[in-house]
Amino acid sequence: MDLVNSTKPERHRSGNWKGSENGGLDELSDDVVIKILSQMNVKEAARMSVLAHRWRYLWRFVNGTLKFDSWETTIAIADVRKKEKFLAWVNAVVKHHQGQCIEGMVIRSDMREKDFEHNGSSIACAVDDLVYFAMNKQVQRLKLMLLFTSMYPFPDLKKLLSSYSLGFGSPFYRLRDLRLVHVNVEDEVIHYFLASCPNLEKLHIDYSSITENIKVVDPPSLRVLYIRSCSKLQCLEISASIVSLTFGGEENSLVLKRVPNLCELTIDDGICISFVLQPKQHSSYSAQLEKLILDFRLVNRVYNIPIVASPDLPQLCSLKRLEVQVHTEGRQSLLFFTSLVNASPQLREFRIEVRYSDLSSYLGDVELPFPVISAANAMKFVHSNLKVVEIEGYVGCSVEEELLLELIKIGPLIESVAIHTKTGYYHLLKTRRPLPEIVATTRNEAKERARHFVSSFPKQIEAIVI
Repeated sequence: MDLVNSTKPERHRSGNWKGSENGGLDELSDDVVIKILSQMNVKEAARMSVLAHRWRYLWRFVNGTLKFDSWETTIAIADVRKKEKFLAWVNAVVKHHQGQCIEGMVIRSDMREKDFEHNGSSIACAVDDLVYFAMNKQVQRLKLMLLFTSMYPFPDLKKLLSSYSLGFGSPFYRLRDLRLVHVNVEDEVIHYFLASCPNLEKLHIDYSSITENIKVVDPPSLRVLYIRSCSKLQCLEISASIVSLTFGGEENSLVLKRVPNLCELTIDDGICISFVLQPKQHSSYSAQLEKLILDFRLVNRVYNIPIVASPDLPQLCSLKRLEVQVHTEGRQSLLFFTSLVNASPQLREFRIEVRYSDLSSYLGDVELPFPVISAANAMKFVHSNLKVVEIEGYVGCSVEEELLLELIKIGPLIESVAIHTKTGYYHLLKTRRPLPEIVATTRNEAKERARHFVSSFPKQIEAIVI
């Protein structure tokens, strides 16, 4: 496939298909062909050139999403030449693409810098070129998901501005969706995107080790914000009309000053514990939430917040769906989470994912990130709106069944209970201690246990075992 010699072919109009050697494909106009090719990834579009001679170079004018994915082409491949071939393909696309704009660009790679040291070629430099290319093609969606040996540094503001060649408007003016995963991005660059991209609707930053302080103040179009696993983040301050927020960090690192439209929240780490055990600190926005995901991650440290049941509960007056993700050894009761159901009078759907951990494998002080209460101390109430209950990671442990039975008791109008048996527990049995009680050792065994367990459910409940 020739990536070097091309100019845009003369425009053709649709004509008579009769008698055409290739079914009339040569008779399609350039605009129609380019529109078709723009629905494909760049490799597929280039391969389509074999269908008609005149299509040979039209892939260079596609305006859809360009996807550069070395996870698919080089993952677990030790042959450096194949990785160099990937780089050559990336460089060729950047050099020969002639369209004025593109809708999106996706870059996924796990290449290692040392694979290219012998000839001076650099995957990081190639990614830089792709970022500049996307900027000058007025990209709308830019996604970088990189797993390098060392973190990829997103170009600083000076490099970005100096590499903008259009001569009109501002860099990334049309940008609507920015996703950076395992990418080090400076605070100044984040603030630039927030202040200078009037169409930015989604901002996603995951695993940036240099991001420290972010202020989100009235970006005109931002609706979805995702800031997670940024190890040095000290403060995320928000005064904006965002609808959805995903955040992980310390209990004092999130400052929500004005979020009138926030209705979906996902939190983990210290802020998750603070939300549940220090509810008064979050009362300015908790009552407006309609969807809440709490990820109680198990970490090798002691939290600043005492992990004991609080007499106060979060104000979840508008909540319709609650999802909880927990780590446990298997002997700790999960009944604490029924108190969150009680705090959500409008709740219709409750989902819990159980991940089993061996606390003895951790070094230092570790405690479960949620309070453990007995059945005698669990709240007694009746919930009139709960309809759907789900559990994921079921292995037939007694604490799982205890929780489900309690939910059925407090939710007399529950219509369905779904038990998902998919879990990583079985794969880890060879390297970890088993749970303190005898449970399923295979997924098929877990399904059999689940089917036997749900046979005792009230007849009006639809029981689903997956």
